[in-house]
Amino acid sequence: MTTLDWIIVAGLNVLVFGYAIWRARQTTTGEEWFVGGRALPFWVVGLSMFATSADGGEYVSVNGQTYEYGIAIIAGLMLGAVIGAIVSSFWVAPRMYRAGHFTNTEYLETRYGPSARVVSVLVQLQYRTSVIGTIAVSLQLVLTRAMDLPSTWAWVLVIGLAMATAAYAAWGGLKTVAATDVLLSAIMVTGMLVLWVVLWQKIGGWEGMERLLHEPAADRSPARAGQPTGNVLHPVVVVLGMICVVTGYFVSNHAQTMKMFGVRSVWDMKMGALMSGGLIALGFLFGGTLGALARDLDFIPTLAAGQTDQVYPLLLKNLLAPGLLGLVIAGLLAASISTFEGIGAAMAALFTRDLYQRQLVRDASEEHYLKVTRAATLGIVLLSFLYVPLILNAKTMVDFFISITSVFVTPLTVVYLLGMYTRVHRCSWIAGMAAGAVYGIIRMQWGDQLPLWLADKYAAYLWSAGITVAVMLVTSAIMGWESEQEELESREVCESPFGNHVPSWAQPEIWAVALVTGVLMVIVLVMW
Repeated sequence: MTTLDWIIVAGLNVLVFGYAIWRARQTTTGEEWFVGGRALPFWVVGLSMFATSADGGEYVSVNGQTYEYGIAIIAGLMLGAVIGAIVSSFWVAPRMYRAGHFTNTEYLETRYGPSARVVSVLVQLQYRTSVIGTIAVSLQLVLTRAMDLPSTWAWVLVIGLAMATAAYAAWGGLKTVAATDVLLSAIMVTGMLVLWVVLWQKIGGWEGMERLLHEPAADRSPARAGQPTGNVLHPVVVVLGMICVVTGYFVSNHAQTMKMFGVRSVWDMKMGALMSGGLIALGFLFGGTLGALARDLDFIPTLAAGQTDQVYPLLLKNLLAPGLLGLVIAGLLAASISTFEGIGAAMAALFTRDLYQRQLVRDASEEHYLKVTRAATLGIVLLSFLYVPLILNAKTMVDFFISITSVFVTPLTVVYLLGMYTRVHRCSWIAGMAAGAVYGIIRMQWGDQLPLWLADKYAAYLWSAGITVAVMLVTSAIMGWESEQEELESREVCESPFGNHVPSWAQPEIWAVALVTGVLMVIVLVMW
């Protein structure tokens, strides 16, 4: 890192934190903190959802996977991003929004009872705080490998950045987080594109990419998405598994539904989610294919399994000129900051409204609950660092993440979807969650003793979802189906900023079809 790089990194971060502090001062009520006053336009929500989804851990871990296995995982993540955005914003979140929910777990109490709400909070706390841990490890890896910082100083910087971010998120809540994410998105995208363009030129442009995709080295797995490898099951399984996990990310993750609850209308919710899904897909395309494209670079040694998370830091250190390195590092930090704040605020909201206020202290003042939420934001981000030793001991960060999410998160997503659109019995969620979790735990502990078709890390999502669905349906057949679909209370909301007639060019359904079609064309024509 040169002096110029440090100036760029420091200057952009001072800009971000200065803007965040200024916006945080404008948050005065609980509704502004939890749901942004329900006044956010679609483009703010879309950029905020995108910023929260793209984190520093993702850049490091996903590129390690594409280096080792090829880009099938990118195809699945891209398609999963748009499908998850559509499922959540068209069929799940609007019903909760019309009911006036502040968190996505409130719905589960209405459908299944109070215990389902509590379990959802605990699963989400475990799931999302583990992501902060992966971001911390990724940042520390980049700071030590690409910026040559001593390990101790790198950890001090990572922890300091996380707590500073949590501080302004605690102060301003969703209203501040969403506004700051707009600025962070611009920095993230700039850094991402700079690195991709430099690498693109280094490998020889389109011809170089074609060579890497279709003529892989003899000692590497094929890079092309549609080419089976001996390391994982068929690439179709990889794609389906990634669709499953990313759909769950949108449906059962309050870090995203919190943004959708803050919109000014249902139309803004759908368009904002579609915008985020498209941007996330592009982020995976330009930010996640770097590992596969970097396979033949001289400065990247042949990395064994378990070492592939080093690919991204090596790219930064050896590929970028002074100035550009600082810009890309600033983009990486922006991605991490946006996720720190998004997860911290969302999980604090769950803790306060669904545990503290619902179970412990029910009749306190709004001021009291705001104080608790702000303290919880800081505490959640800090406690997330307890995952760091577990992540460091895992084979790769992706292996750690899959082991965690396939145990509880995928079954929870099934509980949401079946509860909303079938008449499964109110108690069926317990059996379904338990069965899905048992499979996940068995795979995590004894996966090396199971056949590949049952233990493959991408197939794990499909097995987890399928087992949960089957058990919930069988339980309902035995105990009885609900007599009628549970209807949520409905409040008067703005359906569209256009009034009763939405112009044809602004129809969310048309944009959804176009988005899915565009992503499929990229996957089939370029990647597969």
